[in-house]
Amino acid sequence: MCDDAGTRRFCMHALRHTYAMRAIERGVQLKILQQLLGHASIQTMMDRYVHVTDDSLVNAVRQFENAAPVSCEKRA
Repeated sequence: MCDDAGTRRFCMHALRHTYAMRAIERGVQLKILQQLLGHASIQTMMDRYVHVTDDSLVNAVRQFENAAPVSCEKRA
């Protein structure tokens, strides 16, 4: 298939990993992604296909930095 398309050969299964990661990054609900990938369990899907990337770590820190500050004062 890669030869026909004129692209470098690669493992087609890697596309599932990339798809799962990009779907998670874009906010696809886990239950929906589980069904799209055809897994019986979310845990299997998460363990097998979802990986932490440098970009996802940076984005998580940015979300925290941009969050509204939480007040620590006691309420009566």
